[in-house]
Amino acid sequence: MLLLFVSMSLFSCSSNSDDSNDDMDDDDNNFVIPVIDLTINGDRGGAVYNDYMPEINFTSATDFSQTFRLDFGTPAGEVLTMVLNQTGGYAAGVVKEIGNRDGNNTETNGSYFDELFQNTYRATSGTITISRFDETPNENGVRIIEGTLNLSLMDPNNNVITVTGMFSNLSYVER
Repeated sequence: MLLLFVSMSLFSCSSNSDDSNDDMDDDDNNFVIPVIDLTINGDRGGAVYNDYMPEINFTSATDFSQTFRLDFGTPAGEVLTMVLNQTGGYAAGVVKEIGNRDGNNTETNGSYFDELFQNTYRATSGTITISRFDETPNENGVRIIEGTLNLSLMDPNNNVITVTGMFSNLSYVER
């Protein structure tokens, strides 16, 4: 079992930071800390890995108006990407199904790149459920997305992994 667990800030929290306060919660002036809690199980490079807990060093949530993309990456070069199409819109309670195509022929999909074995897994089935999607940005233009995922992915050699978990407090700015 490969386990990814993270609780991290997208922006610098040091007092000498030149970053704006885009990661501040306007209601109580506390930092909003993104949380990613993912479990990856299955066959990687011919072996099942146990208790592997890399640090996630970047997250990205991007609203491209016709699609929404989520990326999670580790210092070891692992990257999980999910592209959500327009079917059902973007709001709390919407379930995105892998393989679904919207009216623009855009497919909801996912992939996982394993740097260690130079291998890419493509989602074959699963769902991403949105539990929070801010439609109105705060005064800095920042919005929040949260949700859960349950994906089955396969590599070109028919090795299968599953990715399950949740993400919360991911901030994004509409492009």
